[in-house]
Amino acid sequence: MADHSTDLSGVITHPSTSCESGFPFQHEVCLHACLMLRKAWWERECSEFAVGYEVSEIPKFDDVVCKFKFHRKDHDIYFQAKHTERITKKISKDLLFSTSSSKSSRDWDLKQYFKSMINLKDNKNTNQKFILITNTHLKEIEMVDFPIDDSEINKLLKNLRENEAKIQRFSRSLEKDFKNLLQEEIRSQDNLNYIFENLIIVTNCPDLKKLTEINNELTNKMVDKENTTYFPDIVRKKISQHIEFDRKSKTRRFITETDFETIRANSLVDFDLQCPTVVIEPDMKTQQKNALKYYEQKAKKHWTRLKTKGRF
Repeated sequence: MADHSTDLSGVITHPSTSCESGFPFQHEVCLHACLMLRKAWWERECSEFAVGYEVSEIPKFDDVVCKFKFHRKDHDIYFQAKHTERITKKISKDLLFSTSSSKSSRDWDLKQYFKSMINLKDNKNTNQKFILITNTHLKEIEMVDFPIDDSEINKLLKNLRENEAKIQRFSRSLEKDFKNLLQEEIRSQDNLNYIFENLIIVTNCPDLKKLTEINNELTNKMVDKENTTYFPDIVRKKISQHIEFDRKSKTRRFITETDFETIRANSLVDFDLQCPTVVIEPDMKTQQKNALKYYEQKAKKHWTRLKTKGRF
């Protein structure tokens, strides 16, 4: 994948075959990343960002990819999302280190993630983090809590942590187990250190329903709207349209900070235009005139707001 650390506007992503059916949880993780990066960008902690969906050039961590500058440093964060409807299901050590070919074993087979991490390690000059995010739990696995600080990870996952998600790394006590998983050609202490430092496990993440509610609240707050699902759903629709697979070019676009602001502004216009408060007059011409005046005032208001905030 080309280095777009200094110019994110032209980043594109190639789809994997699975994204045609869509994954609601994965979509919500994508929206949440956009919302949190937009907040950091608005607060001038993040100078630019791009969020990609189903980036096949990042094997095994392709679900959601975030590229951004945080405190003037380049960061790449790769998400692999795993959602289950079985609340009681837990991830055991046997599952992580299993040699079985079952689907559940393949989903949590650590060696496939290790290999991807090491392959990407030498191809980037940015700060990299790899995140496995799931609404299920770990069972009897030695973990270390990720520190609560001002890092880019905590900025990105702050709301999830506040909703009882656990952000952790694997304990060094698992080093022997990890070493056995690595193929001989990549089995080195340097690679092991890289995995322990940069692989993050987010468990107990809010499930699809709860994450949708969190995103609704954040999306409404972004434009000072009351608690409604209508405006967030407009944003979701426009994001889906933006990242839709282009069959002609066989690409899928990233969402940059400029793209997301355009989506936000256009969604707000659509929301207001589809919910007008025009007083209905008995005379049709008067009604049409009032409606046109209403729309013109709304459009002028949004245009003025965008110019005031320096977007045009």
